[in-house]
Amino acid sequence: MPMSNLRYCAANAAALASLFCMLAGGAWTWLCFPLAALPNSLGDEFFGEDLSGPQAGDQPCLDAQLVLALPLMALNTLVFACYFTSGDPLGVVALLQVCGVDFDAARASTGAPGYVSMIMGMGGFTGAAMTVAHELIHRTTRPGLVQVGRWLSAFCWESAFNLQHMVGHHMNAGFYEDSGTARRGENIYEFVVRASVYNNLTAIRSESDRLRRRNIPFFSIRNQFLTGQAMTLAIAAVYMAIAGWLGLAVFFIVHLQGRFYLEGAAYLEHYGLVRVPGTRFEPRHAWDTYRALSCALLFNLQRHSDHHQNATRPFYQLSVQKDAPRLPAGYLSLLPLAMVPPLWFAFMRPRLEAWDRERATPQELSYLAEHSAQGIFPVAAE
Repeated sequence: MPMSNLRYCAANAAALASLFCMLAGGAWTWLCFPLAALPNSLGDEFFGEDLSGPQAGDQPCLDAQLVLALPLMALNTLVFACYFTSGDPLGVVALLQVCGVDFDAARASTGAPGYVSMIMGMGGFTGAAMTVAHELIHRTTRPGLVQVGRWLSAFCWESAFNLQHMVGHHMNAGFYEDSGTARRGENIYEFVVRASVYNNLTAIRSESDRLRRRNIPFFSIRNQFLTGQAMTLAIAAVYMAIAGWLGLAVFFIVHLQGRFYLEGAAYLEHYGLVRVPGTRFEPRHAWDTYRALSCALLFNLQRHSDHHQNATRPFYQLSVQKDAPRLPAGYLSLLPLAMVPPLWFAFMRPRLEAWDRERATPQELSYLAEHSAQGIFPVAAE
């Protein structure tokens, strides 16, 4: 792998470091959440922007980084769940003992701060797994990679995302009907609830239509929505088998965090931008940001405008788009700001005004005004 591509190992390196911290126990577990929160504003500012061009040709080593995310996620999950029981029902602790790890001592030396850090860290890594899942479900010509993506999304209980994202969001980004486009004046909490509900409804409807066209019953092993739910239930069952009802509760806490991070990134990607139905997607319909650290950790998710124009293009071939509106920091660096709606609205107001003035078409401004009058794009809330 060329040296310039080593940056794409950073996400898996952070997950591996978190695993070692949990195996060590004690104060080491305090590092789990900081490792999951690497794409912070200070780091992004230190490393600057990545404006490099796409990497040409086949990149098996880079694809391997995507696949490696699944076993790392599984190992982190097994060790994490074992912290919430004093026993060893699945023999994980015994296996670690054979490998030279005294996990009983690690558990005994870990206090409340370590548990909080591990829970928040696993939520962060679950959200990060969805970034990889998002990349893999677009590799439609390689079914094996798609299946890896489906299992990664199962950790976040997001089989609906896999379906809705492809048949819904990529077709409808910027439309007021799109559950993946955040409306002006809609705060992140409203958006997460709306997206979560409508993603599932859209996924069920689209999968029902697909199966009906093929004369396949809804309750079938070929129903990707239901099989995706089964994958998630299998992961939940592992938590429960290891740590009982407490393990199941921890699973739900981690799942909710991962979902929030996923939808939080979606909130930033198109916030306040509009597109008139019947028109094609252009670079100006997504917020790009080219901060080097967060681009590496998120596998170029932030080159979002090119991704929408070339949905099957691998992350390492995505280009910088000079016509795309740009945010001054990475998505995850801006997420804490978005979590305080008045600050976020004040931050985005001049950027949306500039977009309206310099990039929007007259038809888009009319579309915006029409739906603002109906309270769909509540500009006054800005």
